[in-house]
Amino acid sequence: MTGEAVNPKAYPLADSQLTITILDLVQQAANYKQLKKGANEATKTLNRGHSEFIVMAADTEPLEILLHLPLLAEDKNVPYVFVPSKQALGRACGVTRPVISCSVTSNEGSQLKTQIQQLKDNLITDKDTLETPPPTPQTGTTTGGGGGVFGGSSRAGLFRTPISGGVQSATSAHGLPKPALAVRNLLEQARFAHLCTVMSRMHHRREGYPFGSLVDFAPDPMGHPVFSFSPLAIHTRNLLADPRCTLVVQIPGWSGLSNARVTLFGDVYPLTEDQQEWAHKQYIAKHHQGPSQQWGNSYYFRMQNISDIYFIGGFGTVAWVDVKEYETIQPDKIAVDGGEQNLKELNAIFSKPLKKLLSTEIEVDDAALISIDSKGTDVRVRQGAQFNIQRISFDEGHSVETLEEAKDALWKVIEKGKVHNLQK
Repeated sequence: MTGEAVNPKAYPLADSQLTITILDLVQQAANYKQLKKGANEATKTLNRGHSEFIVMAADTEPLEILLHLPLLAEDKNVPYVFVPSKQALGRACGVTRPVISCSVTSNEGSQLKTQIQQLKDNLITDKDTLETPPPTPQTGTTTGGGGGVFGGSSRAGLFRTPISGGVQSATSAHGLPKPALAVRNLLEQARFAHLCTVMSRMHHRREGYPFGSLVDFAPDPMGHPVFSFSPLAIHTRNLLADPRCTLVVQIPGWSGLSNARVTLFGDVYPLTEDQQEWAHKQYIAKHHQGPSQQWGNSYYFRMQNISDIYFIGGFGTVAWVDVKEYETIQPDKIAVDGGEQNLKELNAIFSKPLKKLLSTEIEVDDAALISIDSKGTDVRVRQGAQFNIQRISFDEGHSVETLEEAKDALWKVIEKGKVHNLQK
């Protein structure tokens, strides 16, 4: 397969020598019945924890039918790689038809155990054997090929595809906010999160198990979450016994596995009496509570110290974020000032124009903005019953701070008919 034919989403792509090694091992795995063929079977092995590594064909059309596998493999900590040809992969699997993906499965007594481990080590550590994807065209340039908003003749990618070890390169290449800023923006725009506490001794046989709760929160000026808890809630009692917890925050309006999300590790404590009014003001600023929505029987808590931050931002962004950087960086103004209301107004104006723009080469049934930052916006795209995320970047060097600036920036994108299609 020529360099021009390689879909940039097919990453990491094995070079010719590594491809020979991979296909040889796939053939042996088929002989030892340690192989599952096809995207559905590969997905099952990942979900069941039976997969040693995943192999995909880079010439699959459309490639998007495979792009859930890298995301799932990342979540399961399983190595994955693309090889150039589905026909060659099919032959290695022992069939005459093309095979677009396969999973080499685990077997404790297998004679292939050593070979499988060696290849896994190569896939994880030897980055020199993996080809990087072609550079993504920058906003404002014309991509070759079809001449539509996505440039090429193949279907546009609407999936977030993780890139192992490619956090900084993906972030800079696609005009995304750096991870620390993206996390601050995410906490400003989200209203709810999942809080995971440790069940206390008072719960008897359940002691020590994680307990998940859906809670609302408001970030303070340092980005530390502030909570309003009822003293009767299970998570409140758990925190009073053990303050350790995690908070998982997702972009509102989208709940798929490819959604941008962050996990904050920290310790949550009740605030003192003299801090309760301060905490209430944080809540009013975010949740716009009226005079009748006062404290009631709730009490304010705060994640006093954040020990770790793990961010999955999609578009190749997977990172442990430096806590000090997170605490000192300021979120984008557009994400803080009326974020939810801004999105409602922008959707009222741009939902139909964006749908039309995105439908240039693929059929799109609906498009809705679900988040915005100074560099661009994430759009939830519906194709039939399938929902995915499309990133639209504003003009390079154009930093958006206000609602009116966001409108101007989006009109420019629509008028030019140039959507910055990222690795998803």
